[in-house]
Amino acid sequence: LHKASYLSLFTLLFLVGCQTFDNFTTYFNTYYNMERLMDKAEDEFDFMAFDAREIQIYVPDPQVKQQEDYSLGPPPFMKNLIITQRQRQAVEVKLDSIIIKGSKILAYKSKTDYVEGALFLMAKSYFYQEEWRPSEIKCSELVDKYPNSDFSPDAHLLFAKNSLIQRNFYTGKIMLSRTVDIAWQKKRYDILSEAFRLQAELSLYEEDKEEALRPYRQAVAQSDNPELAAK
Repeated sequence: LHKASYLSLFTLLFLVGCQTFDNFTTYFNTYYNMERLMDKAEDEFDFMAFDAREIQIYVPDPQVKQQEDYSLGPPPFMKNLIITQRQRQAVEVKLDSIIIKGSKILAYKSKTDYVEGALFLMAKSYFYQEEWRPSEIKCSELVDKYPNSDFSPDAHLLFAKNSLIQRNFYTGKIMLSRTVDIAWQKKRYDILSEAFRLQAELSLYEEDKEEALRPYRQAVAQSDNPELAAK
């Protein structure tokens, strides 16, 4: 009996040790570099966004101004979220590297604690490269396999953004609603605020002003934080 107990304890300690070692090597060999590359890429995007200049043209008669056709391509309220080729030109290699490193974690280190983060970083990389469908798929994998993950609110929101950019408004609305639920649950008020904004923007785009107010009324009614309610 004692020998069996010692053997079980040894086996357990061995497995725990292997898991800890795998986590350690995965983080320092791969995942750390993925995070570092993403930080550098997003710093570049922030710099390019600050440097961007939007030219406004005014004419005496507003009826003369050419109306943009938004029936094709991303809706106007999503366009400022899209990273252009010019913005990502300097970091294209970094974004590709994130996807390659993430694929290695999924293929060879699928039992470690970094799979969820790898999926989300890959989804963001695809999003920044304007590859909406692959980004959506990675978000879906994360949401389906790890519904209670700390990355779940972020993945829900990114899934919604991908859907809206592709003009899949039905799926976008569903994912925004789910984003609100998981963000409340996880107390991710940054994600919650962005989800409410996109819900309102979509309603305004569809010329439903009353529906555009609904997310904010819901937020005020549900919030137990006076400061958040005031915002």
